[in-house]
Amino acid sequence: MLIKFYWLREQNELRKKPSTSELIDWISALLRSGMSIQKIEEHIPFVGALLKKEQDVDALLKYDEKGGRYPKNWQELGPRYNQ
Repeated sequence: MLIKFYWLREQNELRKKPSTSELIDWISALLRSGMSIQKIEEHIPFVGALLKKEQDVDALLKYDEKGGRYPKNWQELGPRYNQ
């Protein structure tokens, strides 16, 4: 879950990067939904809780439609997160 949050923060295409406040909102939505970890790992559910700009949501949906891949572990985020 945190891997996806940090991955989103690294995306240059986003106009407004998700902040800690959006992370808390997103975790809250995930907990209330009762969604399985497997479903969460497949994509980014409740993306509207993380991304406040419609353009950013659209950019992520296009990424999904093109078969974009989300990181599954910290190593995939690069050396900055592997210290």
